[in-house]
Amino acid sequence: MSNIFSYVLVAFCVCALAAGQIIFKVVSGRIHSLSDILLNTGTLMFFASAVALYGGSTLAWIIALRTIPLSQAYLFMAFGFVIVPVAAHFLLGEPLGSNVFFGAALICVGVWIAAS
Repeated sequence: MSNIFSYVLVAFCVCALAAGQIIFKVVSGRIHSLSDILLNTGTLMFFASAVALYGGSTLAWIIALRTIPLSQAYLFMAFGFVIVPVAAHFLLGEPLGSNVFFGAALICVGVWIAAS
């Protein structure tokens, strides 16, 4: 397996976990108690899709770690802290302040420095 494919898997993991967080937020808006997840078929499908994303991401992560050191791969998980607020803004209408942009820039610079 090539390193490029491993990095594609890492990118998939970051995006899948971010998507899972967005879906979990949608589920949280549809329930009043945890038992509501099981009582509404639509909500259960959303929840199951997020869990499936997490499961697929875990398998991809294991495969990627066969060729990439954990200390390198894990740096990219920080991009989730950039992707989730931006996605929440565009998909869920959550506010996106300038502090998020400043924080995202710091994260990107930090990952760049750590990966160099």
